[in-house]
Amino acid sequence: MTSITENSTSSALTVSGALTVNSGGTTLNNNSGPAAAKVLTMSGGVVGTGDLIINNNSTTAGAITLTTLAVNNSGTIINSGAGFGASTVTITAPVGSAVTAITQNSTGSALTISGLITVNSGGTTLTDNTGAAFNVTTAGTAVSGTGNLTINANDTAGMTIGAGAVNNAGTVTNSGSDQTP
Repeated sequence: MTSITENSTSSALTVSGALTVNSGGTTLNNNSGPAAAKVLTMSGGVVGTGDLIINNNSTTAGAITLTTLAVNNSGTIINSGAGFGASTVTITAPVGSAVTAITQNSTGSALTISGLITVNSGGTTLTDNTGAAFNVTTAGTAVSGTGNLTINANDTAGMTIGAGAVNNAGTVTNSGSDQTP
C-alpha cells in the first residue's frame, strides 16, 4: 500500500489492522480541511520495510494518531504535512527497534510521541528540521534499546524529551545545529 488518505469532513477513519509499509514508502494523509476536520487513526501497528511518511494537512490536533500496537517498520518515520494552527500528529504507540530515524519536517504540524522509543541496535536518530514542535513526552522510560541515540535539533524551536528516562545502552549524542533539545 502506498497511501491512506482521510478527506472526509463528516466521518473519522480508523484502520485497526496492521499496516505493511511499501518498500518505496507509505504515506498517511489527512486532508480533511479546516472546517470539521476528522481524525485518521492507525491502531493495528505498522510493519514492513520502507518509510512511513505522515502528512497532516489539517488544523486538527491529533488529526493523525498512531495508537495501540507498535510502529515498527524497518525504515524511518517522517512528519512532513503542511498543517497549521493546532495541527498535531500524535504517536502513542510504542516505536519499535526496526525504526532507524524519526524526522520532524513539518513547518506547521507538531509531532508528539508518548510511546516508548526502542533504539535500533545500529542506532536511531531523532531530527527536528522545522519550526513546528517535536516532543517526546513519555512517562516512565521514554527511550530504551541497545544502540546509540543521536539527536539533531536543527531549528530554534528545539526538541523536547520530557518526563521519561533516556535509558538506551548506547551513547546519546546531540549533534544538531541548534543544540538545545
